[in-house]
Amino acid sequence: MNTNKLREALAEMEAERIILDAGIVAVRGVIEHIEASTEARTPVSITVTTGEQQRSYIDDAVEIYRSIGKPVHVKDMTERASQIRGVEVNRASIESSFIRHIRKSNHPRLAKFGRSLFGLAEWKHSQPTLAQIA
Repeated sequence: MNTNKLREALAEMEAERIILDAGIVAVRGVIEHIEASTEARTPVSITVTTGEQQRSYIDDAVEIYRSIGKPVHVKDMTERASQIRGVEVNRASIESSFIRHIRKSNHPRLAKFGRSLFGLAEWKHSQPTLAQIA
């Protein structure tokens, strides 16, 4: 029996599980925030982010990659980051931030998958290489 299709399906389900787990964590955070609110009349601004005042490009990228579920070219990431931030984001700034993060961090959250193609580091370790498949 050829198990390639099953392995592909399993990989897709694992990628979807990562996205769902991130969504579950976000919804739990919203619930905790609402329950912790002491004043019922105070309007609550709910975001799926951590609530930090200044977020790095890395923080934005992790959130975006989790929602997309696959590696994305830095050009597309620049467009999405610009939408999130509400201001034009420079592609070179994002790409250099990603590269610096990958090189300098002891536990990088991002990984390079190809030329100007980045994604979550956890995907790099969960996907078999061509040598492992052969």
